[in-house]
Amino acid sequence: MPRDNHPQNMAPPVTGRLKRDRMWRVLRARRCVSPEDLQCLCEVSASYAQHWLLGLKQSGFTRVSAREHFLARDPGPACPRPGKAAPCHP
Repeated sequence: MPRDNHPQNMAPPVTGRLKRDRMWRVLRARRCVSPEDLQCLCEVSASYAQHWLLGLKQSGFTRVSAREHFLARDPGPACPRPGKAAPCHP
C-alpha cells in the first residue's frame, strides 16, 4: 500500500511558468476573471494573480471594469509575458 508522504506520491511544486500558463488558460476560456477567480481556480495567491493581471492590463491584453479583467487581445494559446510581445513558450 503506498504511503501518502512518499516522494513518488507527492506532486512536483508548481513553478511560476506553470502558474501563468494555468491562469492564461482560465482567462482565455472564461474571457472575464477576477483575481479571486484565479486564486480559486488556479491555486495561486490573490496578490500573485493581481500582479499578473496588472501586467496584462499594462501590456494591452486585458481591460478592467470594477474588479473584473476582460480579455481584450488574444494572441493564442501561448501565455503572453506582461510587458513583452513574446509568448511564454518559444
